Amino acid sequence: MPVALELVRAMLRDQGAWCRLEQQDTFTVHVGWDQYVYVCSDQPCEAAIVRTRELGLFAEPITSSPYAADLEEPEATQAADEEFWEQVRAELAAPQMLLLEETYLRNATRWHRLTENNLDTVRAALGPRALLTDRLARPRP
Repeated sequence: MPVALELVRAMLRDQGAWCRLEQQDTFTVHVGWDQYVYVCSDQPCEAAIVRTRELGLFAEPITSSPYAADLEEPEATQAADEEFWEQVRAELAAPQMLLLEETYLRNATRWHRLTENNLDTVRAALGPRALLTDRLARPRP
């Protein structure tokens, strides 16, 4: 329990930690990117809800946490191989630039503005085993 509390504190302080704290299907604690704390239990917790409100916090019943593992979208699996980079080069042949999202650590991303002139430089600077979006977004004019 002390480790779990420290993890929740670290997540709420945005100190780089993020995890799902779960006890099988009986109890979970998730902290969202918006600092909402989702506490789920298979048992009614009326006393905990009353105490939460007494502390000036907001408690609202929901059916499940939006951070539940079974709701997560599958991660991209396309390799950033030569075929991927050739597709990028083909997209860059148009006179517009592209944005590439690099996820170098879970929940930590960098955006790269790609042009024909900087593509090789950006590619060389990507983190090892970084997750790249398989869709490149065109910025709005």
